[in-house]
This record gives sequence, structure tokens and C-alpha cells, in this order.
Amino acid sequence: MSDDELRRVQRENLADIPRKFYDQEVSRRGLHIAAPEASNPPPPGSMVCVATFAFPDEARMARALLESASIPAFLENEHILSLNQLLTSAIGGLPLMVPAAFAEEAREVLLSTVSEKDLDAQAEAAPKRPDA
Repeated sequence: MSDDELRRVQRENLADIPRKFYDQEVSRRGLHIAAPEASNPPPPGSMVCVATFAFPDEARMARALLESASIPAFLENEHILSLNQLLTSAIGGLPLMVPAAFAEEAREVLLSTVSEKDLDAQAEAAPKRPDA
């Protein structure tokens, strides 16, 4: 990877382990990369990473959760990893991308928890299958 490519990596979107290797490589090369300014929101219509996953199944469940909340989402690198899942850590995991306008709501959905009581109530309210 060239220095320019390394400078374009969005460090804040990397999982913990890839971020550690990124920091080591930046340091080894003696690069000075400015931290992104928090005051600059992403341009309208742009996609932002709301979470990064190491396991494809976990990432797909998170995407489905967002889609069930009517939040458009896609997994960056999903098709690359379908060829070889061992590449997951090499490419920094599976970033879950959403339109910038949905980012805050998506993070809230992903961080929300459902109590056992709520799960039981949902199961009771669900229609019963005739073959069950």
C-alpha cells in the first residue's frame, strides 16, 4: 500500500486490531496524518460506517436489523469476503455502511437492547404456525 493510500484510510472505521496495525505502519513510515475534524459532517448522500464486524454472519444480522428499522444499509467488502473469509482481518473487517443522514439513528438501533420480558411478549404475540 502506498503512502497516499494509507493516508486515505479512515482510521476511525477500523476495528481495534486493524487500527493497531494501521497505527504501527503509519509510525514505521514516519507519516503525519491529521485526525479528521469532528465538526465536518459528511456530505449529504454520502455513506458512513456505523460499525465494523469481524464475522460475516454478525454483520449480516446487523444489516438486517437496520433494514427492519427502514434504514438502508450495505456491507462494504461483503462480496470479496464471500470468496475467502480469511481475508476479513486483512481488510479491516466488514464495515456496515449507511447514508450519512441515517448514521445517528443506525447507531442507536445497533446499540439498543431488548429485554427478556420484551422478547417473551413478542413471542407470545407472534402468530402461531399451524404445524407447531
